[in-house]
Amino acid sequence: RYCKVARYDADLYYDMRMVKNMGGIGAHHDADYDTLKRFVEDPWMCKETMHVRCQERDFHDFQKHPPVKLVVFDFDETLTMATFMPRSKAITTKVGWNPAEAEFKDWSQEDLVKYNFESPWVDGSRVEKLRALFEEIAQDKALAILTQNKSGVVAVLNLLRLANLLEHFSVIWCMSAPQGDCDGAFFENGRWSLFRSPCNEVQQHKADILTHVAAQPLRWLPQLSSDTKLAAKLSDLRLEHMVLVDDERANFRNDSSISAAKVLRYCKVSRYDETCRDCGLLDQMGGLGAHSDTDYEELRNFLRQPWEYPYPTREEGSPSMKKKTTSNVSFSRDGQAESGGTRIELHRVEDSPEHEKAPRQRIGF
Repeated sequence: RYCKVARYDADLYYDMRMVKNMGGIGAHHDADYDTLKRFVEDPWMCKETMHVRCQERDFHDFQKHPPVKLVVFDFDETLTMATFMPRSKAITTKVGWNPAEAEFKDWSQEDLVKYNFESPWVDGSRVEKLRALFEEIAQDKALAILTQNKSGVVAVLNLLRLANLLEHFSVIWCMSAPQGDCDGAFFENGRWSLFRSPCNEVQQHKADILTHVAAQPLRWLPQLSSDTKLAAKLSDLRLEHMVLVDDERANFRNDSSISAAKVLRYCKVSRYDETCRDCGLLDQMGGLGAHSDTDYEELRNFLRQPWEYPYPTREEGSPSMKKKTTSNVSFSRDGQAESGGTRIELHRVEDSPEHEKAPRQRIGF
């Protein structure tokens, strides 16, 4: 049993300017004390939660409430719950690959969709829920994928196609492709085409890449020059118009770069270790909506009004902060501070890089 006290950076702390990795129970809200008292008296009432947490950082003119125009999803453990790849090399090279034509018959299409995308912990089909979410978002926003999957952009495209989840995405960017290879795929005129993005020109961190996307969108979305509907959605694109949905919190800010790039609006997907199907114990699993359907509604609300999920260091006098009167201390599986309504998370500055995951394989295969 534990109580996690929130960590944060203070832009101005007395006469010391910026101080990183601060903490302190009750440092931001007196409600922390009551929350801890209730936990000590009735710890069984404070069960761990496995929900998404959404956040908007401060930026210039955040009070003007700029809308979300581009939603960027991670792939591994965000769209998938755990990523399983067939042994067939063709899945990484042939757009439209099908397991029926694979040399190794280790996976059927049904099993690939089931193991990668379907959750045994919720009722109904997670694939159908994701499809409905993407359809709703795509009405007035563009959707993209930014992945570090080592199998490459074609493999990611093929897995999504097998699950019928590709329809509403405009582009896929892959950060792990060898230099010179195609590391992107864009959708135009009813077909997917491969291309080389500027990824290798940018520091290999998602915050830096999205900053570059905002600065030079035509290089990252080649169809913008001809797709008038997409161009209208992404007109005058800036970093604050983007939301990154990811399971790895280190992807939201890069303190190792000179620019200290940050994603200004993001949604953190819960991580967990769990015994899943016939795979044994899998570490660092994830998946939007893997444990609760409330993830979808929380993300929908955030995309509609991200200013209602302000970073906790935002000045107390702002209208959004006045609405947040609950404690900043809560209890979750990964030890992050949350608030009951919006699940506010206060991030450490120096997050370690993502650890290598255990092999994703079924026992006996």
